[in-house]
Amino acid sequence: MKRFLFVPAFLLAAALTAAQDSAALEKRRDVIRYGIESELLELVTTLQNEKEDALNGDLLEVLAQSRSPRLREAVLKFFALREWPGAVRAAVALLDGRDQESAQSVNAALGYLSAVKAREGIPEAREILESREPKYLPQAVRLLGRAGGDSESELLLDLYKSDETSDALRQDVIQALGEIGARAAVESLMETLDDTAGKKTTRMFAAEALGKIKDARAVPPLVRAANGEDPQVRGAAVTALGVFSGAEAEAAIVQALRDSVPAVRLAAVKASVSRTIRDAEPFIRFRARNDPDRNVKNEAIKALAALGGRENLQFLRDLLQDRKADAPSRVAAFTALLEKDPEGSREDLDKALSAEAASKDPSLLKAFQRALVQGTDKAAAPLVEAYVLKSPDFGTRIAGIDWVRKNKVASLRTVLAALAETDKVESVRTRAAAALADL
Repeated sequence: MKRFLFVPAFLLAAALTAAQDSAALEKRRDVIRYGIESELLELVTTLQNEKEDALNGDLLEVLAQSRSPRLREAVLKFFALREWPGAVRAAVALLDGRDQESAQSVNAALGYLSAVKAREGIPEAREILESREPKYLPQAVRLLGRAGGDSESELLLDLYKSDETSDALRQDVIQALGEIGARAAVESLMETLDDTAGKKTTRMFAAEALGKIKDARAVPPLVRAANGEDPQVRGAAVTALGVFSGAEAEAAIVQALRDSVPAVRLAAVKASVSRTIRDAEPFIRFRARNDPDRNVKNEAIKALAALGGRENLQFLRDLLQDRKADAPSRVAAFTALLEKDPEGSREDLDKALSAEAASKDPSLLKAFQRALVQGTDKAAAPLVEAYVLKSPDFGTRIAGIDWVRKNKVASLRTVLAALAETDKVESVRTRAAAALADL
């Protein structure tokens, strides 16, 4: 008598998916091996969009073999975006032989080394600065800022003070000094910030750099700038003050919550959170309800959740349940509570979802569902099960399945198994089967 082995449908689907993935990977390898430049450029763009690193080793061979500046630049930019450290030796070799290479390839190599903070590139970058090679100066400055130390800060400061340095390059140098944390540059940066006749962008970069260096000497000029005439400089100064403790810095941040320019108020809200300024909380609650700018309103709502505390969280729960409040604010409150207080606010989140599920207008429910599947906290699993995986809309169910898979929520394994076996929509069954195999 013949016996038949029963294999669950979801296991067969998972095996089929794995085979398809392997075939697709080999097809891409063939493009790398045999493709023309345009095909490789298209593939690199696709890998970048997918954030896929499986073919990095193959692309490294392309970098070594290709003489196309466009292709080299594309590969190095991809590696830089992925912050993949495997191409450091190849990039340094490009710098070393830069007299025989295109400027396009050399600058791409400098940009890559900056992205991965590779100290191996510092000797060549220093040489570029010392010999003032104009084609490569901006990227070399950025590399020294990202990967350098005290000895590099002295070299950068010399370039900053040079009369031959252009405004654009000086701004690059200011940013690099901030990245390094160059205390030797504080006095010069303070002078730049205080120069109200100077270029606005340069003053903004000086404020940003002073915030990164975190030297307390910078607080008075930053406070002056936070109360100055130019709103963009005010915003940069308020952001920088967010790293400093002390009454003077905190008072300037709180007052900036009342600035007439939305961008400055936005900076003040963020700075209040970074310093956990309790005196700012009443102002932020007011902004969350009443600010005329949508971005400031949303940031204030996020800030209250981040600051926490009984009064702030209750404010957000009340805002969520307030049917007279504007829909974007209610969605922002839902998202903030889901991210920062999913357990403590579970009842309010459930109540809001239930009310909107019964509503004739599905728009707010869909927004709440999107917030659920964009989150990462497994504490939201009961809400995802009730309002996403059991949704009558198959697209919403698929989004819920992807959330379970991405966050490895093993507590919903039984729900996925049921979807893989019994859902009426084939694409849902297939997606659930693949997710189940990943748990």
